[in-house]
Amino acid sequence: GVWMESRKLFSQMSLEEIYLMWDLVNDWGTRTNDIQFTKHSMDRVRQKHITKSEVLDTVASGKCIEFHIKGDSPRVLLRKQRWNQTYDICVVIDILTGTIVTAYTNHSNDEHDTLHTEIYDEDLDIGSIMSRLTYKGRC
Repeated sequence: GVWMESRKLFSQMSLEEIYLMWDLVNDWGTRTNDIQFTKHSMDRVRQKHITKSEVLDTVASGKCIEFHIKGDSPRVLLRKQRWNQTYDICVVIDILTGTIVTAYTNHSNDEHDTLHTEIYDEDLDIGSIMSRLTYKGRC
């Protein structure tokens, strides 16, 4: 992969980048039958007592938190509040392949006061990353 591992928060994105991410995420949200789970994500779902349908629901209607690229895998972290629960569902999906990379829960009140802003790159050019990846004929 060209990119080791880089991240960008939604709050750092341009409108074009936000729309691009929304388009790709919403596409999987409308085709949840095509979504695959890695073995790791299935293990996490079981450990954290999250249902598969909660994961798919988070893809379909969760809030986008960040984009990150690991190797050739472009990923979006999504978060959705569980009804009447203190924990939100967090899901990481590869937006090229529609693969759930991992899923976990996070306390609803965790507003990330401990967020390490130094791990985010606001200059990351998501548009060029995505066009280079899709150009490779992977989708």
